[in-house]
Amino acid sequence: MTFDELFELIDDESRVIDLRVKVAVKRIIQAETDWRTEVKTLEDFIEILENEVNGETSKENVSKRLRTFETNIAGNAWEAESFTSLLEVFEYNQNKSLKEIFEEIKLELKR
Repeated sequence: MTFDELFELIDDESRVIDLRVKVAVKRIIQAETDWRTEVKTLEDFIEILENEVNGETSKENVSKRLRTFETNIAGNAWEAESFTSLLEVFEYNQNKSLKEIFEEIKLELKR
């Protein structure tokens, strides 16, 4: 799913979308917007994030990676902003990885 498609789906006033899903999607879009390079799809973004955290995109791993950006905030401001938005996505579901959350959101929005 592209970010353009994602944005169109949540912006469609005729669709009824769970508020938690809508908020999570907005945080994902914000995280992608803050990323240092353009990313076209959710799948590409999760692959990039898995490389950034060296594995599973769990809340713990995302938090750890954010702390490393904060040690050099001047050089990593965009990444820190992106990871801060991603941490907010875990409000959607605390016990799943971002990859799992992204998959759930895609299924929900395809209905």
